[in-house]
Amino acid sequence: MQEKEKIIILLSILIISVFTAVSFHKKLYQEELPLTREESLKSTHAQQVIAAKKRIDINKAGRYTLTKLPGIGPKFAERIIDYRNRNNGFTSKEQLLDIKGIGIKKYEAIKDRIKVDVSE
Repeated sequence: MQEKEKIIILLSILIISVFTAVSFHKKLYQEELPLTREESLKSTHAQQVIAAKKRIDINKAGRYTLTKLPGIGPKFAERIIDYRNRNNGFTSKEQLLDIKGIGIKKYEAIKDRIKVDVSE
């Protein structure tokens, strides 16, 4: 095999490897991306019912999981986790109202999507 052919084969392998890695990365992390407001509004009623049944335990949820709640971005998620850590967890959902920036309106939007498990 000539030197030129070897270079072409190596470049082809490199290009295929890069495309495969990018494709794998997209598939791997696609599920972890939070929905945008527009995507949330596009969800069907059935998806909303399923999501409502999958309640998030605010005593165990991480930052990313908390951002799946409507109106809860990374900053609010951090506040929720900070409050939880300072107070040894939540004993009721209503304690979210003690967190700066979470008022009645935001609480009403998420109260049916959360739960508080005090066992353990």
